[in-house]
Amino acid sequence: MWSDLRADLDRYPRVHLALCSRGFWAVALYRIQRALLAVPKPVRAALKIVLAPVAFLIRTASGVDLPAATRVGPGLYIGHFGCIIVSGEAVIGAFCNLSPGVIIGRATKGGIRGAPIIGDRVYIAPGAKIFGPISVGSDSAIGSNAVVDKTVPAGVSMAGVPARIISHKGSRELIDVGDEAPQASVLSDGAPVLGHS
Repeated sequence: MWSDLRADLDRYPRVHLALCSRGFWAVALYRIQRALLAVPKPVRAALKIVLAPVAFLIRTASGVDLPAATRVGPGLYIGHFGCIIVSGEAVIGAFCNLSPGVIIGRATKGGIRGAPIIGDRVYIAPGAKIFGPISVGSDSAIGSNAVVDKTVPAGVSMAGVPARIISHKGSRELIDVGDEAPQASVLSDGAPVLGHS
């Protein structure tokens, strides 16, 4: 938890900016709630009761719903608050950016039910909707208000409704990870793309 939270914090230009950012509060809450999943059930239940009012306030103030069940790699950046909803079945890789109005949701496609698997260093612009048992390749960029319901190759930029490839620039000019190179990704555990079985 601490190394992931430190990677999240390092995405902000200054520590005080992160601590004043409601987006960072939502990410920190996620990391704490995710860490609680490893605690024995009786202790976890007591800690959840203590944490519940704080969690409610942070969710209300940030407008971010990022369930503890979601698997998120280190270095998540939410720079601005506002109506970000992520399915508990989704997977988000390392050093990704989520913008206001983003929805990463569960849906059924071709008889298969599931939520997206987002690669590393993916930039998701304001208002983008990504749903269903699809994957979004690493180093991709999803444009504002794009609707993505098909698998996205690595290193491309997508825009439109429905989204289509508009360039091969991807996220390389949109995501700054500094001198850090992702050491480990949540995707490296061999999670299947379809159905999350």
